[in-house]
Amino acid sequence: MDIQIMLTQQTTAFLYACLLGVGLGLIYDIFRILRLAVPSGGIIIFVEDLLFFLVAGTATFLFMIRYNSGMLRGFIFVGELLGFSVYYFSIGTLVYRIADALINQIRKIFHMLFRILVWPFQKAFGFIYQRVRSFFVVIYTKLKNQDKKLKMCLKRRRKVLYNKSVYKNSKNKKGAEPVGFVQAEKKETFSF
Repeated sequence: MDIQIMLTQQTTAFLYACLLGVGLGLIYDIFRILRLAVPSGGIIIFVEDLLFFLVAGTATFLFMIRYNSGMLRGFIFVGELLGFSVYYFSIGTLVYRIADALINQIRKIFHMLFRILVWPFQKAFGFIYQRVRSFFVVIYTKLKNQDKKLKMCLKRRRKVLYNKSVYKNSKNKKGAEPVGFVQAEKKETFSF
């Protein structure tokens, strides 16, 4: 009679472990749906996974204390894994697809509302931006042209390199001669 009581207790513990696995699958789906709704980076995903495993470990520990007097039994872990797998591959995929469709619809609604509310401001500020930009472009081009005219009036500075007079920053070095440069007349000398 004692063996039959232990067998029923173990069977009951196994079935409850399967239910615990389903509950852990539901908690994991909550984390998956949060990731779907709010895209996040690798660090946040790592923290979420760590939090899930802390919750799963604590739930398993408390379950073993309550239903198995704190003894580690393999069938408890198998029951949790079986319950999690059954939930994840059946109801979990259905819940995830429904949540995905719902979140996409909510995003579309928010996008449409955002466009409706922002469009008038976007048009008004776009009009103002174009007017201000064209005004500053005109001023910039006038100042740039004025700057070119002022530079033309400046005297070009000469730089002496060895025996040659050379313009500073001259582009045409071959035929360039400084302003006011007078060449000495060549005297022809004849030798007889």
